[in-house]
Amino acid sequence: MELEEAIFTRRSVRKYDVTRSVSENDLKLIISAGIYAPSGVNFQSWKFIIVEDENLKKNFVQPFVKEADKLILVTYRNDLTRSNEFLPHIQSASAAIENMLLMATGLGIGSCWLTGLGSKAKLEEAFNVPKNCDIIGLVTLGYPVDSDFDESKKSKLTLEDIKNTQLRKDDLELMTLLYIINISSFN
Repeated sequence: MELEEAIFTRRSVRKYDVTRSVSENDLKLIISAGIYAPSGVNFQSWKFIIVEDENLKKNFVQPFVKEADKLILVTYRNDLTRSNEFLPHIQSASAAIENMLLMATGLGIGSCWLTGLGSKAKLEEAFNVPKNCDIIGLVTLGYPVDSDFDESKKSKLTLEDIKNTQLRKDDLELMTLLYIINISSFN
């Protein structure tokens, strides 16, 4: 699959075929894609915790996580820069996550990037995350159930919708409205 196709066909998958497994080779390719992402000051201080154990999957609040074959908990050191004003550790880990999502798409593997994971303290304890690391997100991996995708629910703003040199009050109201619509479509 070409990069352009992966970018425009990538979607968040929440229903997985529990009879199929992601191979170790494909998992290595997905992790490698994350490693090759740009990182602030080239620190590359991400850690990818692979979760396959069913008991460990229970630490996450989203029910569909248990159906995913593999999970990648993404953490990044938060103590490497003098100023965290622009949150370089979050930006770096997010670039790694996007690379992994695109690689998974290219391999025909479904994925979902999650940020609302439940109790941070509980997750830090369950996965032995040190205090100088932040949990940035979770990537679920598995083969999608074909009936999972509804094209009508995939709405993206157009280039004209977002092309501004500055945000105006009505832009912020539109962004808030779109957020509310997106949240309500998953309930």
